[in-house]
Amino acid sequence: MGDLFSVDHALTPSERRRLRGGTQAKGYAAMPGTGPKGETCGSCEHLVRKRLAKVYRKCGLMERHWTGGKGTDVLTTAPACRNWKAVEGQPAKPAPKRATRAPKPLPPPTDEERRIAGEAARALRAAIADPNTRGAESTAHIDLARPRRGEWLTMWANLPGFVRVNGYGGHYSHACLPGWTYRRAEILAEMIPDLEALAERGVRPTEATNQGAVSR
Repeated sequence: MGDLFSVDHALTPSERRRLRGGTQAKGYAAMPGTGPKGETCGSCEHLVRKRLAKVYRKCGLMERHWTGGKGTDVLTTAPACRNWKAVEGQPAKPAPKRATRAPKPLPPPTDEERRIAGEAARALRAAIADPNTRGAESTAHIDLARPRRGEWLTMWANLPGFVRVNGYGGHYSHACLPGWTYRRAEILAEMIPDLEALAERGVRPTEATNQGAVSR
């Protein structure tokens, strides 16, 4: 696959300057205040601390829309939205009793999601054949709250949604395939066919086809 998945490099000064900006935190997955009473973004499992030139607080559910500026930030003091989730290993605050319902499955993909998946599959095949088509590379570091850890993310300008986590020996994911991670060897064998199945038949992956992809 050539140097498509080469080793990380630090952000350049110009990249850091581009990451500055935005004046209003509005990166919420749903309207603040629609979640459990007494909870905030700061107590949510989805809160991600993204470290670039400074620390930006993001909602993990909105990852495909992140930028390096404040426009896609969230405030840790904002009231919880309906997607709030208790931090793993930490009990949620008691809430008033009310009727419970089963979690909703992912809805069928929209025509737009299928179109994006098709474009993503073609872009990955092109980048594997010719690494020059991948576009500019950028790298970012994020701090995750629970469990406490940091991750290095590498992205390419012409491969939107495609992310490498923790360098050459790490794993890979795509925004079109939420919940799935792939080893490097599985990009061609697993990820691209999964994207094509989503684009052509509207089918989301449900299991690893050769033990390479991992659902999380």
